[in-house]
Amino acid sequence: MAVRLSAILLMVCFTARAVYAMDNTSGLMDLDQSVYPEWLAPPAYSYSPQGIADPFVPFVQPPVQEERQEPAIPQRPLTRLERIDVRQLNLVGVLWASAPLHEPAAMVELPDGKGFILRKGTVVGRHQGQVIEVLPDQVVVLEKVANIFGVTEERRTTLKLRPGKED
Repeated sequence: MAVRLSAILLMVCFTARAVYAMDNTSGLMDLDQSVYPEWLAPPAYSYSPQGIADPFVPFVQPPVQEERQEPAIPQRPLTRLERIDVRQLNLVGVLWASAPLHEPAAMVELPDGKGFILRKGTVVGRHQGQVIEVLPDQVVVLEKVANIFGVTEERRTTLKLRPGKED
């Protein structure tokens, strides 16, 4: 019984202090006056981030993305040879002239059956490849292609006159 009486007495005391601290005009509790004694009040909190890791920065930083350099697309309209991949071309024949002023030429066929003449320096393929060499049985095209990491590499494609025949 004494325990209940002391508990009720404590509740009445704290309630009376809280009601006393209420502002008469607005009914809100005055924050300047404390309900608790000074020795029970928590110390003022102050945060200093020096020497402490920031909790909002991730532990693992994502890798820095290097800018990929896309191949420059010419501002002129593309030819039929520039709209198709080099590996889809079929070498049909090589034109070889004996005069020193005439350079060799190659005849290629697109998948739809249309034919074109290639000479050294002709631009071919989606990656702006160039014919670098015309030989009696093959044509070599050099393209600059970006790999999966965005690094530009040179790719040599050889178009053979008879693809199944090995030398």
